[in-house]
Amino acid sequence: TPLLQAELDEMSGILYCEEGDNVTGYSYFLEAFEAYDSSKDPRAVKCLKYMCLCKILGGHPNEVPAILSGKHGLKYAGSNNLDLDAMSAVAKSARKRSLEEFEETVKKFSDILKADDLISHHLDVLYDQMLEANLLKIVNP
Repeated sequence: TPLLQAELDEMSGILYCEEGDNVTGYSYFLEAFEAYDSSKDPRAVKCLKYMCLCKILGGHPNEVPAILSGKHGLKYAGSNNLDLDAMSAVAKSARKRSLEEFEETVKKFSDILKADDLISHHLDVLYDQMLEANLLKIVNP
């Protein structure tokens, strides 16, 4: 059934994301999103968040606004969806490479971001990457 395949795609995306293959993870999350979306399953939003996460972790936070304002995101955007607002704010801080803004974003959306194990774990990874990049800028001007 389509929902079973969507669940498998979502799980595959999680595994690839954990392995650091964000491009493949994104593809699986997209497949899962489309299946959930066509079935009007609320898990579509989670896959949309994971798609954003893959873009951020893959060094392409500038692509997140297009995902959220494109055909995939518009349907789920709005004032009632803080999950997508949180991912948009994380992408914005990653795009700016601002640790201060990143920390403020994580604090502001803490309940949402820390409630999801995959996102919570990878926010720690992203923080470490951003810190390392900022330290390298200082050491190697």
